[in-house]
Amino acid sequence: MATGTGSKKKPSPLSLEQFISITAPLLDLEKEAEISSSIATGASRNLDTAQKRGSTILNLKCVDVQTGLMGKSLIEFQSTKGDVLPAHKFGTHDVVVLKLNKADLGSPALGQGVVYRLKDSSITVAFDDIPEDGLNSPLRLEKVANEVTYRRMKDALIQLSKGVHKGPASDLIPVLFGERPPAVSKKDVSFTPFNKNLDHSQKEAVSKALSSKNVFLLHGPPGTGKTTTVVEIILQEVKRGSKILACAASNIAVDNIVERLVPHRVKLVRLGHPARLLPQVLDSALDAQVLRGDNSGLANDIRKEMKALNGKLLKTKDRNTRKDIQRELRTLSKEERKRQQLAVTDVLKSADVILTTLIGAFSKKLDSTSFDLVIIDEAAQALEIACWIPLLKGSRCVLAGDHLQLPPTIQSVEAEKKGLGRTLFERLAEVYGDEITSMLTVQYRMHELIMDWSSKELYNSKIKAHPSVTAHMLYDLEGVKRTTSTEPTLLLIDTAGDGYTGFFYLIKNLAYDQTDVTWKKRKMKKIAPLMKVKLRLLWLMQRD
Repeated sequence: MATGTGSKKKPSPLSLEQFISITAPLLDLEKEAEISSSIATGASRNLDTAQKRGSTILNLKCVDVQTGLMGKSLIEFQSTKGDVLPAHKFGTHDVVVLKLNKADLGSPALGQGVVYRLKDSSITVAFDDIPEDGLNSPLRLEKVANEVTYRRMKDALIQLSKGVHKGPASDLIPVLFGERPPAVSKKDVSFTPFNKNLDHSQKEAVSKALSSKNVFLLHGPPGTGKTTTVVEIILQEVKRGSKILACAASNIAVDNIVERLVPHRVKLVRLGHPARLLPQVLDSALDAQVLRGDNSGLANDIRKEMKALNGKLLKTKDRNTRKDIQRELRTLSKEERKRQQLAVTDVLKSADVILTTLIGAFSKKLDSTSFDLVIIDEAAQALEIACWIPLLKGSRCVLAGDHLQLPPTIQSVEAEKKGLGRTLFERLAEVYGDEITSMLTVQYRMHELIMDWSSKELYNSKIKAHPSVTAHMLYDLEGVKRTTSTEPTLLLIDTAGDGYTGFFYLIKNLAYDQTDVTWKKRKMKKIAPLMKVKLRLLWLMQRD
């Protein structure tokens, strides 16, 4: 709605109480929608149907057990028939449960793990411990909805309702719910970049982030170097002496930040299950660093002593001797746990930057740790309540993302309609706008004719192509010949009768190096006709 001056009226801020009352039932709907697609929910579904759906793999046998991944047990399974695995929907990092092959659907699991490796004829799962029974029997694996995620988001809602007047985020919460205006320490903070190749918009964003006292939004359209800017902000904050919690919705996004920080020799720790981390960041994982610590070495010595005592316990028949050994084992067990906890505490305490997924930030290992700054990448693709898990641990925050791209994936149609997919990034951008936001404006990914439409329609013509990509063509790539197929910057194919779905698929996939350019589902119908006209004009211009 326009005001008398022609400017848009800002929406009323969502209150904390409104957010909690709206989000709680929508989370239940989303949880139900995800679980309903899992084999664990359908008592009426039989195992053969589950395998056809790809949510379970039947008739497996254990063929190998190894210790790896910081003490985790890697168990490899193959088909009992010795051939390739049936078609399935399992992927690396999926949470799975192991059961006896003929066990009922609702039967307890032998163990729960994470898919570590997939081959045509085998699947390897990482378990915290080797299942005690059943490995010599026919087995099955079930892909399950990870209820831990929903439980942690529900717990975050409870903490949020109690944490207004206490805790690290007590001053941040009122700002993010519009009860108190955001503040800045001073204008135009000067800094010496670690990355000498930052463009003007990236430098401006870093400066604004450093000056923010509460919240800053880094708006990074596709190809503009959002993660590059996030890394620079982290390095500058470490230089200032800040302790930072850096998160993202996905493991791959977190690992991407880790990879870019490692060359700078920052004291960092990557939290997360080793099976879910990229191989190149495993040295930065908490488990790996704990194993290198002095307290962990002492814990290992204690375990060796306990193993020797257990051997004596099995051999001795004297009742009093057995009691003495058991008493000593209890004492050693208590000391071993203490040493392990001290090892974890030492690593986390010495770190300048701790990195994890949003859900992973709920880890008990971080219970006694507060942060000067919480940074969330991919913030415009994450549920708001998931963002609050790390936010409750810090007094300032930087959110990076692009609310003009695809929103979070929501399983429940009803929950999406009622607003579960509305992100914190989008909400704050509407309430505070340029006051707390800086947009990156130089893109390094696509030809200027390809980016021109999205720049005009979504970003007020502010996005410009960097000279290195302004005129780059497919035939500029090594091994690509110049032909009638590679000469056009943009090629349109008539999809009349196929509807918008086919049209958008073609546009997205024909744009050279434009891997991230997507548009919000909620805006597609509105902009499709205009998009079609403008792209045809671009095509005609290119032909001429």
